[in-house]
Amino acid sequence: MSRKRHTVAAALAAIAVVLATGLAASPAADAATGTGTKPKVISDATATAANAAAKHAVQNVCATPKPGTASCLAQRRTDLKPLARSAVAPFNEPYGYGYFPSDLQSAYHVGLNASGPQVTVAIVDAYDDPDIVADDAAYRAQFGLAACNTTTLSGCVTKVNELGAPGPLPSAASGTNAGWATEEALDVDMVSALCQQCHIMLVEANSAGYNDLGVGVNSAVAEGVKYVSNSYGGPEFSGETALDTAYYNHPGAVITASAGDSGYGVMYPAASPDVTAVGGTSLYSSGNSRGWTENAWSGTGSGCSAYEAKPAWQSDTGCSRRTVADVSADADPNTGVAVLDSYREGGWAQVGGTSESSPIIAAVYAQANTITAGGNPASYPYAHLGNLNDVTAGSNGSCNPAYFCTAQTGYDGPTGNGTPEGTAGFVPDTVFSNPNIVLGARSTDTNMYASQGALSGVQWNLEKSGAGHLAVASDSTHGPLLVTTDSNSEVWAKEGGLSAGWVDEGGPATQVAAASDPTNGPLVAYIGFGGELYAKEGSLSAGWVDEASDVAQVAVASDPVHGPLLLIVQSNGNVWAKEGGLSTTWVGEAGGMTRVAAASDAANGPLLMVLRGDGEVLAKEGGLSTNWVDEAGGMTQIAAASDSLDGPLLTVIRADGEVLAKEGGLSTNWADEHAQAATIAVGSDPGNGPLIFALTSGGAASVKAGALWTAWVPVGQNVLDISAAG
Repeated sequence: MSRKRHTVAAALAAIAVVLATGLAASPAADAATGTGTKPKVISDATATAANAAAKHAVQNVCATPKPGTASCLAQRRTDLKPLARSAVAPFNEPYGYGYFPSDLQSAYHVGLNASGPQVTVAIVDAYDDPDIVADDAAYRAQFGLAACNTTTLSGCVTKVNELGAPGPLPSAASGTNAGWATEEALDVDMVSALCQQCHIMLVEANSAGYNDLGVGVNSAVAEGVKYVSNSYGGPEFSGETALDTAYYNHPGAVITASAGDSGYGVMYPAASPDVTAVGGTSLYSSGNSRGWTENAWSGTGSGCSAYEAKPAWQSDTGCSRRTVADVSADADPNTGVAVLDSYREGGWAQVGGTSESSPIIAAVYAQANTITAGGNPASYPYAHLGNLNDVTAGSNGSCNPAYFCTAQTGYDGPTGNGTPEGTAGFVPDTVFSNPNIVLGARSTDTNMYASQGALSGVQWNLEKSGAGHLAVASDSTHGPLLVTTDSNSEVWAKEGGLSAGWVDEGGPATQVAAASDPTNGPLVAYIGFGGELYAKEGSLSAGWVDEASDVAQVAVASDPVHGPLLLIVQSNGNVWAKEGGLSTTWVGEAGGMTRVAAASDAANGPLLMVLRGDGEVLAKEGGLSTNWVDEAGGMTQIAAASDSLDGPLLTVIRADGEVLAKEGGLSTNWADEHAQAATIAVGSDPGNGPLIFALTSGGAASVKAGALWTAWVPVGQNVLDISAAG
């Protein structure tokens, strides 16, 4: 699978540092005295990056867990003297004590203001922090975040015990358990930083035992909370799967869990397939278009679970069980965050650990605020790889295979699928608002229907009665393109929207094909009764061009760089192709074929796919001069699509009716799509990934999108023919 990612350029001003006159030359040294404050600035990125390079001494804030218990997964810098809350004037910032909320907002493009959904995020920790409510109010005031609204509870912290009641609260964190207070401060501050308007429910368990913490998770969900962060864990153990069922299996709720702070190795509950396992990165300011860069943090946990089954949405091949992590965020204590903990630290401290990244991801999910009932939100990032920042450098140990512990392009253990780039990577795979998604279907009563923009709850529009063969296409400039034949085999077409008027294009025709791109516009082709091929490009009002004769089937594609692509198979089995425009020359490609499929995108170029008479499937990508690759045997149907982010999508129907697919390149592996079909149609879009539309011999139509492992969604019955785009 192609694992390239989008990045959205952040304003460079968001990482600027305004240096105050007379400030000490060494921010770290000044901070260590406990006296350094400075006028309110946008970020502390420069000082934090400098401190990170120095790799200061750090320590776990919680003790090593005993069997049956968990440890909090926060780490603090020990070279910094705690800076009392009173030492930092209101609306000034604790300079030199880690990243500020504005830094995280800039890095992850989330929580820039308080205008998001007013939902509740629950944080489950052990013991009580008596100062947490006052500290959070001071933290918000210090950085100009939205204050607590006691009427709506927006921006407020509410403490409850593990049963969800306001009291009695557990004993205050003390002795060997005192570090849980720092943990609670870190968790609350991170949600405040990235979801200012969120109500925070702090669930304080009676102890760090899994049973107490797990009861806290259950209580939060029972109260209707859909976003629950767990910044704790311990080594895996043989009975952990029972705890999955008892405490962490909450379909329709986000349960995040920290991956660990001890380097390569798997911790529980991050290992549970019922949670979103959150790894850690080292975050640095940068001069690139994003303004930030990240490496895998050397301390984050990762690896292959010893006990947990592999969830359906994970497709990495090195681990037959659950792989950790799913996503990641800043966690390195050397690139940590400024946290206000009056109770245990006595003021401001720089804290990190995957206890930082877990509440960050919970806050991002809350800002997205889109959950499918009954589903597992841990799967969402796998369906939206283009909306994450891929982390490709850094390691947390030695391992085999290397991706368990070393960052790489695409999925890896330490950073999962990457870090947030806004909220679009944290929504269900069946929620689409992209108008480029167009489905076409002809029913048994010969009516043509079309749907645009969504797969969840498809709304079919009756487009034409007495329709024959059909084709659909779409692009962001010209909108949907629909082509069909009528009962007299006349060709009809419309573009610009499902409500546009039909244009009589001539004919008669036995088959139609359509493509479109923002630069070259519509491309329409049809085969006449005598096998003559006609095509037009640029506009429905353009004239038809006689392109070839003795044509048995045609496939077309188009992209802004390579232009129109026509691929035909003649009745004698010869395959010909041309790209770049209707005036270009045909190139002989192959012989002995029965079917063709074509796609093209600006980054990867033309994709040609052919089916030989003996059922063998061949494909080539990148240009007409490239070599054919033998892809599979024993197939009866083929379909192809491609986009610049996800790369080529090849789909086939095996002789037994099973649908197989692969994406990202010709060298990738086939995936069994667990569906029987007689006909397939496909599309691909950088925002939504692969789209597969399948039709059974009994007339049942189903669709899936976002990733090859996603569930099929039934969309119609009594269907004769289908087409798809986007």
